[in-house]
Amino acid sequence: QSTGITRSNMLRAFPCTKLARLFRYKGRPPFKRSFLSRGMSSEVAMSAVPAQEEVTDWRTNLTGDDTWLLGERSPAWFTGPARPAMAGSMPFQDLTKVTRAELHEYFDNSWSLTETLFSGLQSEEAFMRPPYHDLRHPLIFYYGHPACFYVNKLRLAGLLDEGVDPYFESIFEVGVDEMRWDDLSKNHMSWPSVAQVHAYRAKVYEVVSGVIQNAEGFETLAVQLQDSPWWSVPMALEHERIHIETSSVLMRELPLEFVREPREWPALSTNQARWEKPTEGEHFRANPLIPMDRARVVLGKGTDEISYGWDNEFGSKTMDVPEFQASKMQISNGEFYEFVVAGGYRDPTLWSEDGWSWCCFRNVRKPTFWVEDGPKGLNQFKLRTVFTEVAMQWDWPVVANYHEAKAFCAWRSRRDGGAPYRVLTEAEHHVLRDSGAHDAIMDDQHPHNANLVSGAERAVDGGEPNSHGFHDVFGNVWDWVEDHQAALPGFKIHPLYDDFTLPCFDGEHHLIMGGSFVSTGDQASIYGRYQFRPHFFQHAGFRLSQPLQEPWLTTSCMGSQGPFASAQSPYRDQASFILPPGSDDACPVAASPLPDLQQRQGVLRRVLLLGDVEEQQPQSLEDSTEWVSRYLHLHFPQKQHTPEWVPDAALDFPSRCAQKLLKAAVEAGAGRVNALDLGCGVGRASFELAHAHEGYSSVTGVDYSAAFIEVCEELKQNGRLGYELRVEGDRTEKGEAIVGSELDRSRLSFVRGDACDPTPEWQTEYDAVLLANLLDRIPKPRSVLDSVSRLVSPNGILMITSPFSWK
Repeated sequence: QSTGITRSNMLRAFPCTKLARLFRYKGRPPFKRSFLSRGMSSEVAMSAVPAQEEVTDWRTNLTGDDTWLLGERSPAWFTGPARPAMAGSMPFQDLTKVTRAELHEYFDNSWSLTETLFSGLQSEEAFMRPPYHDLRHPLIFYYGHPACFYVNKLRLAGLLDEGVDPYFESIFEVGVDEMRWDDLSKNHMSWPSVAQVHAYRAKVYEVVSGVIQNAEGFETLAVQLQDSPWWSVPMALEHERIHIETSSVLMRELPLEFVREPREWPALSTNQARWEKPTEGEHFRANPLIPMDRARVVLGKGTDEISYGWDNEFGSKTMDVPEFQASKMQISNGEFYEFVVAGGYRDPTLWSEDGWSWCCFRNVRKPTFWVEDGPKGLNQFKLRTVFTEVAMQWDWPVVANYHEAKAFCAWRSRRDGGAPYRVLTEAEHHVLRDSGAHDAIMDDQHPHNANLVSGAERAVDGGEPNSHGFHDVFGNVWDWVEDHQAALPGFKIHPLYDDFTLPCFDGEHHLIMGGSFVSTGDQASIYGRYQFRPHFFQHAGFRLSQPLQEPWLTTSCMGSQGPFASAQSPYRDQASFILPPGSDDACPVAASPLPDLQQRQGVLRRVLLLGDVEEQQPQSLEDSTEWVSRYLHLHFPQKQHTPEWVPDAALDFPSRCAQKLLKAAVEAGAGRVNALDLGCGVGRASFELAHAHEGYSSVTGVDYSAAFIEVCEELKQNGRLGYELRVEGDRTEKGEAIVGSELDRSRLSFVRGDACDPTPEWQTEYDAVLLANLLDRIPKPRSVLDSVSRLVSPNGILMITSPFSWK
């Protein structure tokens, strides 16, 4: 009950909600529900539909029958309307005037866009392979999910009596809202084959087509809008269009070998044909700031508006916006390149605490869709689009997450001096827009790079500026803004989809505004208010905002009266943001968002790379229980369950390093009097080097982290140490690190020290020195290499391992 909401109370309040996403998001096991029959109790329904099975390896979902998924798709791929001549979207619909035929045409258009997009996947593995970050389901889920959604929502609304396939309508019902960037994998599930989902989609198309053409009560939509059961139809249509965009991002993240550009995919507007180092004025334009006067804006959409809207769009909030200036265009790849080569990804003082933790965990050195074109450190890149790699387009907007956008703002603030930058707020985004409430996405012709008029983003100045001089306030790529998703005054949960936004009222989801090149329908509307966690990648970028008056930051979430995803408001308060963070002056100079590195953490970022797992090493044990637990789990995995899909090469890395060193010493006939484990972490390799029969008589473990040295001392004294490991959300499992009885703990000594600055306490000659995954993670690796020659005795053994993930 950490959310303040009990499951039983939630069921009474929202009898038809999809609770699984809310409770999975809070770290609880998903609550499964199906739609076998309206009126059937949830207990009966759950028992009637078999649960989705888990598998030890996602590859067991591969059938080997995928020749039909290679190359260009045949006409049989398209389960609804025939193959389109070109992928593109119809205008957003006026629901007060739409006819059945027009609604069906929009349905055909939505369905066709999904099938065109998924025709770009090559092979069965492209559908079944989990994304590299393991934070979303594999694409097979998103191939079946929109079809399932049509069936379930039409049944809830009473427009459809029976489902098409109860099992499919259970397993494809609930998506994933990942929590942190280090969520564990949710992708070891048994999925139907692509052929089975293809056949299911064909059946669903016929069923939904029949509803739109024949179901009673269609005339109520124009009059009642949200109160009509027919509201479920545009709801399902706009839901499908959301997943067209999010699926295109997942495809952009796939290895290139798994995608092929469909012949219907719109052309790209490329300007550069080969790599060239960017120069402002030649490869990308200067991006001046445009001042905007103090203004008042009204956020929200009225319930009498003629187009569809999600629950978070409705309501009204008036906001006063102080004077500010914003960049004329979205930040381009060329501008962002300066940040990359200046070491922006290696400077923790530019990042928020959570942003830096994400950066370290993912070992990020560049924007995610920049493809290295040469050795690391050359800083030469190509650009990944949804289906292709092209030469770097310096005048296109950079695609970045919120963490990266904020780090760039801090870097530019430091470089330029003067008042600090941030990204826009929701209200400032409204100020940038042309006056009037006309929604251009409802027109047959519109000026934006949206509705798939292009197959990718285009130059930041590729479209005409608006009346204020700004480019791409709508379309091209989304704009990250400072606001967290929050309910506007007058917000009401819609009974057909009562957990669409509620779980995101948590102070952890930032709004994105304006839509992208692949945004269609409501996503590209002036009323759209979509949200993602700050580490999430969408076709999203940002522009700079520089406040010129107090308060420095005012967001739409401040003062929210709820509802909230937890028992109390998770949002920032206005009083804390009158001035920029860290500033005491009304006209501050550029301020770093974090204190100095030594002051903030006192840490040497040493990373143990085990497979793809890496963590920041903290100094304070009190503040670092979670990190210590993770290291203990990695260093001492014995007697702990390991899934079959984990490769042997990812297990017992510290122990295997020590064993290889000992073997080398035996084979070389080297002395085994003393050894040094430099950067010992929580000590597993150190203990292994002190093996009672084959090891060294004296072993010294050195690490910069006081927390890790304290753990090592505890293990030396007691031989074991219990810990709790966070598995997901607030769910933990108990573990125990155990030092084997064959290891002589009396031979060990542990010292806190800096690898870059040896001290007399451990600066002597050793028969063996181990540097395991250390050089990549320290600020002065050359100094360590210079000093190590004085640490290894003649005929001694030096062992260095590296993941080649240099920071």
